[in-house]
Formats: sequence, structure tokens, C-alpha cells
Amino acid sequence: MKFFFKKKNRPSAPSPSEQVMMDNFFDDFCVAQAKSKVAREKYDASSFTMNVLDQGNRYEITAVLPDVKEKDIDVKYDKGILTVTAYKKGTCVEKGHNFFKQDSVFGYCSKSVKLGSVDDSSMNITFKEGVLNVSINKLTDDEVM
Repeated sequence: MKFFFKKKNRPSAPSPSEQVMMDNFFDDFCVAQAKSKVAREKYDASSFTMNVLDQGNRYEITAVLPDVKEKDIDVKYDKGILTVTAYKKGTCVEKGHNFFKQDSVFGYCSKSVKLGSVDDSSMNITFKEGVLNVSINKLTDDEVM
């Protein structure tokens, strides 16, 4: 007795043009979400802006951390690397004619920067109105040796 099985109609892999079209659809959706108030403004828990300025004899580091409390910020210097870590949390409420949307975002974000030889005892840290400023003196060539 022989059994004959029909091949099931299985979808084939998408053609390159179909794949591009699908990628564009999802990219456009993700970009639209990223441009929303919740994802891109002060409630973005994944990142923050940090700038490092070399002033010759010292480094000036500025980190923009809106809606972060001072107690939720940690600044560490270890083996030539300065790390700023913050815990961000927030809730954004949007109301419209036929909708109500509430997004809660929370999480840790961290950035590190490699500095040259610095005097970590000279580190001066201030936090005011959502802006963290760190000033740290460089070591001279004589002090390094």
C-alpha cells in the first residue's frame, strides 16, 4: 500500500522587494514612535546627553538629566574612566478626543568616557536644574611620573 502526501502550500521567503517594503514599514513605525513625546523627550530612560570639554588643565563634563533626582545619580572614576549612571523614571499622560494614553518609563542609563591622567581628588560635582557638571583636573607630566 502506497501513501501519497501532498505538499502543503507553504509560503516562500519574501522577495527582496517585499523584504525592503516590510523593513520600511517597520522602520517608519519605529521612527514615528521614537519621535513621540514619550520616547524622545524627558522620559527616555535609555539615554542622556553627555559632553566632555578639554579646558587644557582640566576636563569639564556636562550631562543633561531632566527629571532625575540628585540621589538617583552616581558618578565614578576608576582607572582612567569616568562613568555617570542615573536612574530615570517618569509618567506621561496624553488625552485626546477618543483616547487616553499613559506611559510609564523607568530604568538605568549610563555613559562612560575615558579620560587621561587626572587628579581624582580634585573632582568637583554639581547638579542643578537637571544638569550635572563634573570638573576634574588633569595631572601634569611631572605628577604622572
